[in-house]
Amino acid sequence: PRGLASLLGKPVFASQVVWNGRTYMQSRLSSFAGHTVDWRRGKVSLRGQAGRRRMALPEGFWSDVEWWIRHLEERYSVRWEEPSRAEAAITGTDASGWGTGHLAWLDGAREERQLEFTHAERRRPINWRELLGILRTVQEFGPRLRGRAVLVETDNMAAKGAAGKGSSKASDMQELVRRLVDACEEYDIRLVM
Repeated sequence: PRGLASLLGKPVFASQVVWNGRTYMQSRLSSFAGHTVDWRRGKVSLRGQAGRRRMALPEGFWSDVEWWIRHLEERYSVRWEEPSRAEAAITGTDASGWGTGHLAWLDGAREERQLEFTHAERRRPINWRELLGILRTVQEFGPRLRGRAVLVETDNMAAKGAAGKGSSKASDMQELVRRLVDACEEYDIRLVM
């Protein structure tokens, strides 16, 4: 646990200047939830596991580590200023028990899409399904919204918060946030919530 805490501490500091680094710290930070790290003494106390020298780590922890290994050398600084965007685009999404609906105003016309949930997706909580709707909106319209600031309207505050902050404490939602950040990077979209 002490070695892990040290490994975690350095990227927390570096994530302030690594582009999108904070998104890929959330699972690592969550793995220490409830445990106590005393940086002065160099001690880690595992909640409910006194005297243990090993710590179980969730899959998301390793996904974060992989991202940092792949991107640390190329993302060593954040921009001083956001690049100017061609224009803003307005989109919206809503989820139900059936699926998600997506709306975008493109070239002066309104376009709509509907995507039905799989059986596994229907079993997820509504906050997760609403966040999936935001992700699908970017995936559906992203190629045509390249280089724009994109406003996504949603009626779910948990999904809005996770997408806007680029993080969620819920591990399943954090995985969707990672995919959303990747999609926005792929299409050079700045998401506005």
